[in-house]
This record gives sequence, C-alpha cells and structure tokens, in this order.
Amino acid sequence: MLLAGRRHSPCPFDWGYGMTVCIGAKDHGENIILASDHKVNVHGGEFTADDTALKCKPLTATWDVMHAGNDITLVPPILRDAYESLLTTYGDRVYSRTEVSDAVVGAYQRAVMKRAAQLYLAVYNMDVPMFLRDGVQYFGESDAALMRQRLESVVVDCDFLVCGHDADRRAHVFSLDRGVAHFLDIGFWAIGSGARLALSSLTARRLGRIPRMRSEICCGECERCRNCHFPCYPTQERKNEIVHERAD
Repeated sequence: MLLAGRRHSPCPFDWGYGMTVCIGAKDHGENIILASDHKVNVHGGEFTADDTALKCKPLTATWDVMHAGNDITLVPPILRDAYESLLTTYGDRVYSRTEVSDAVVGAYQRAVMKRAAQLYLAVYNMDVPMFLRDGVQYFGESDAALMRQRLESVVVDCDFLVCGHDADRRAHVFSLDRGVAHFLDIGFWAIGSGARLALSSLTARRLGRIPRMRSEICCGECERCRNCHFPCYPTQERKNEIVHERAD
C-alpha cells in the first residue's frame, strides 16, 4: 500500500552511510561563514531525523560554537560552564582566542570528570578529587588502580568548532577534539564524520586561488599592499626598481 507524501530521493544513508559535518571558514575580510547539517542520529543511526538540531550555538556576543559527535547531551552544560568561567574570570567584554579556548577546554574537562564520578564513584559517595586523595586507603592499591583506569577511560564523544572575533576584530577558527584545542591558521576547519571530505574540498579550492593572487608583484609600500590579506614579497628586480624610483 502506497501512502501519499513527499517522494524520497535515494541518499547515502539508505545504504547505511551516515554523515554529519560542521564547517567554519573566514574570508579575506575577516568575516566568518558557518555551515552545518541539522541531522540527529540516535542509537548509532537506528533512528535519524533531519532538520531537527541546530548545531551552532552562541557562546558570547562575538564567539559561536558548533558541535558534532555521538554524545551531544553535555553540550549545553559545557557551553554554559565556559561562558560563566569567562564572565567570572575576565568580566563582560570581548575575549581573545586563548581565553575562549581555555574556558571551553576547562568546561569540557570538568564535564568529563563529573560524568566519570557519576558512573563509577557516586555509589561510594565520592568525587574525583576525593578519590585521588583517599582512593588507595578506601579501595586498596590494586582496586584503586583499576578504578583509576575506569575513570580515565571516560570521554565525551563530541567535538567542537569554535569561531569568533577578538577585540581587534580578527577572525579565528579552531577546533576542540576530545577536550584538546587545535589551532590552525589556514582560515577554515571542519568537524564531524564528513569533515575529511569537506576539508579536502576546501583545501583544494583555497590553495588553487592563492598562487593566482600571489602572481602579481607587490611593492609592499602602497595602500593596497598594506591591506592585502595575502602579502607577497617583491623580487630583487622589483626592489631595485623601487630604489631607483625613490632616487628619482
């Protein structure tokens, strides 16, 4: 029996290939473009829904965070903790890249520590600092070592892509993979299961444009050169021409 409704075009997910991706890239004018899917997968793809999740959330007035992963339940508390840490430490102002990365990394690590305590230590009415202090005395050396291995195995399977501007209006794009910040000054990055394909496409397009922009010889002195986002260096022949022009 056929039911009336929108026709479904075949897609890779029908054959068991799921993909999620979040992309952040800055242009030559220090603007940032963000793009992501809106899909949610539950139980390893057993249930999926499109146009359901908004994967870009504001952290502050000038910084946004995108997320991708199999465990997104801790995203709201991590971002809330990071914002409160920024506000408490630095006040209400425009934050630098280092300040934002430290806040998000710290919030992620605290979330992992809290989850580990909930999974393995709550039944003993302990938290991680208490375990590190009294664990050997409470469990014994061998059992404490086993418990520590369990605690260290806890992760939050969610990556973050942080994009924003500092006080000088410089655009920044960096990622956090399992709580570790990665800074790449290439102007773009992607996270999610489709990140490799997205990065391959972005890299090919951007590297294909740079040689054409650098093909023009730049004097390094005019207004255009001072505002150029891809400054090149004049050849020795051009340097000699500049010297002669100044002498005349």
